[in-house]
Amino acid sequence: PVRDRLHCQHLIVVPHDLLHYVHFHALFDGERYVTDMFDISYAPSASVYAMCAQLGSRKEGGALVLAVPDIQAPFIEHEAKEVAGVLPGSETFLGERATLEVLTSKGADSRLIHIATHGFFRKDNPMFSGIRLGDSHLSLFDLYHMDLPADLVVLSGCSTGRNVVAAGDELLGLVRGLIYAGA
Repeated sequence: PVRDRLHCQHLIVVPHDLLHYVHFHALFDGERYVTDMFDISYAPSASVYAMCAQLGSRKEGGALVLAVPDIQAPFIEHEAKEVAGVLPGSETFLGERATLEVLTSKGADSRLIHIATHGFFRKDNPMFSGIRLGDSHLSLFDLYHMDLPADLVVLSGCSTGRNVVAAGDELLGLVRGLIYAGA
């Protein structure tokens, strides 16, 4: 019912409460999907959107690719090599070499970061959700203490996009931690 009032090409959706779980880009009016009419972006809150809009693009820095393959996810190494192959100036660190130290030191200067690994989400305490690195685990709590001012961070792993709506209508999950770290 609001379609006739929207005179733009790009919609930025800032959901509230349970609307964080609605896939607005997939809404259908009987003839077209929202994505047929608009480019869609999401922001976890208006304040986070305002902060990110002021940052702008880095325009400098290469790409950092970290990957931790194992027997349960053997294609992670292939994914990392394919991603690195299309990203100019990329550095790739596989397995035990994909460490917290590498992410901390090289991530701060990287424009793009791609991490392919196992992820886990703790609904009972999202601050302890995280991803596996080559030498440790990186939790949401850890992300709040990092500096990762990248234009784009991709987390390729199970449960890396999960979150809960916390008090104050804030999403709590790894994505929030990456935004807090500067991405």
